[in-house]
Amino acid sequence: MQAMNRRHLLTAAAALAAPFATRAQSDPNAPPPLNVRHFGARGDGVTIDTPAFNRAIEAAAAQGGGVVHIPAGVYACYTIRMKSLVTLDLDPGATILAASTPLEGTATGGYDAAEPQGPWEPYQDYGHNHWANSLIWGEGLHDIAIVGGGLIWGKGLSRGHSDDKDLPDTTKPGVGNKAIALKNCHNVLLRDFRVLQGGWFALLATGVDNLTIANLLVDTNRDGFDIDCCRNVRVIGCTVNSPWDDGICPKSSFALGYDRSTENVTISDCFVTGDYQLGSVLDGTWKPMPPGFAPYGTGRIKCGIQRRVQEHHHQQLRAAELARPVSGDGGRRPYRGRDHHRRDPARGVEFAAVPAPGTAHARTGGGSRRGAQAGDHQWSDQLRRRPAALDHRRRARPSG
Repeated sequence: MQAMNRRHLLTAAAALAAPFATRAQSDPNAPPPLNVRHFGARGDGVTIDTPAFNRAIEAAAAQGGGVVHIPAGVYACYTIRMKSLVTLDLDPGATILAASTPLEGTATGGYDAAEPQGPWEPYQDYGHNHWANSLIWGEGLHDIAIVGGGLIWGKGLSRGHSDDKDLPDTTKPGVGNKAIALKNCHNVLLRDFRVLQGGWFALLATGVDNLTIANLLVDTNRDGFDIDCCRNVRVIGCTVNSPWDDGICPKSSFALGYDRSTENVTISDCFVTGDYQLGSVLDGTWKPMPPGFAPYGTGRIKCGIQRRVQEHHHQQLRAAELARPVSGDGGRRPYRGRDHHRRDPARGVEFAAVPAPGTAHARTGGGSRRGAQAGDHQWSDQLRRRPAALDHRRRARPSG
């Protein structure tokens, strides 16, 4: 039965992906792909190719949609702005490289500025509350895709750690901190490409509905996929190595300025770990992290909310962040925040065939168990194996 369910999920994902992947080939009247080199991209790893990419995307959108083709080469870029009905197609051998900025930021050039938010901004984690300061981003879009066998390398992105000596301060002007960020979009496909060193998030999806993430390999220096306030999401056949933070994280924050639950999420046939050195999963060497690397489990699947909260009787922010996931035994922890009411951060989240060898279990705050059902969350076929060579790692979990 479980095997049949997994086949059904994979078939459904293929059906979701088909309109994006085959539209240009099946429609004889579809415009031909637009090559970024024809718009001035050099692909030499030095020239900033952002203007060429954005011209190509704008041209595709202006003709009613189409494919922007990225041939082999290394394209140094700052912010690439997606448009509706546009697919980015990365050839094998094509790399979109996040260009570097000065550690102190830059007043001219660099990545798009982090957009101001409403009065809820002080209650939100900085990384979850901005999208424009990313390598690739879009807001209010529909029918978009990033596909192909190429690489997105976030080399110049901040990951939001203040003690990083070789990466810029995430709050400084011109600094980017996410590989891909999408807000209030629908009908989105991310398929077949790879991400190395994705910054704070390899993917931050907020308010994104009908989202398919399929066959991605992510080897990153902080979060893998944060799926926030999203509905109808399929994460299928992905590999995520995230030694410093969460691998896949369905959650519901207040980043949109209102409460919106994440609902109807399936995570299937994925490999999630935090036990390997950055880049070694991507190049196939699978080098273990040194003994004693992490004081707590990373590379995990975590369900919850993330916001800075204000206590009912205080007018100052708590230093801690609240992550109130649904617990594995079906219980609910009381939430007291700005809106002072209980809320379900995620509904209808299903996990199937998700090996997490570097993590004792899929992180859900209150615990999880094999075959358990927490509220309307379901776990099945999660292989929580831990390599014997890594048994020395402490498995204490943070309280947040």
